[in-house]
Amino acid sequence: MTLKLTDLNLNAECSDSYRPADRYVALTFAAEMPADASPEFTSPFRSFPWSGVAGNRAVEVEPSVTCPGSSQLNLMKEFPGLTADGTVVLGVPQGTTEVRFAAHHRPLFRVAVGG
Repeated sequence: MTLKLTDLNLNAECSDSYRPADRYVALTFAAEMPADASPEFTSPFRSFPWSGVAGNRAVEVEPSVTCPGSSQLNLMKEFPGLTADGTVVLGVPQGTTEVRFAAHHRPLFRVAVGG
C-alpha cells in the first residue's frame, strides 16, 4: 500500500464525548494498493498505529471514528488494484507538536501539528 498525505487540518471540529481531547487534528490520505498485493497483507490502519510527541515526551493520541468527517474505515480495508481516500481524526493532548504513523514498527509518517 502506498500512502500520500493530501490534507491536514490542525483544528478539526469534533464533539466526540466518548474520547474528549484538548484538540483534534485531521489527516487525509490517498491510498493505493497494487493488484498483486500479498493475500497476507493487512492494512496498517487496522492497528491504530498513531503516537504523538509533546516536548521531549511521547504522548497518546486517539483516533476517533465518530467525529464528523472521519472516514478512516475506508483505509482499514484491503482493496487490491484499487485506491481509497480517508480522513483520520486524532484527539491530541495540549502541547502535541508531532503525530507519527508506523507500520510493523517502521515509521511511515511524521507530521508537524504545531503546539
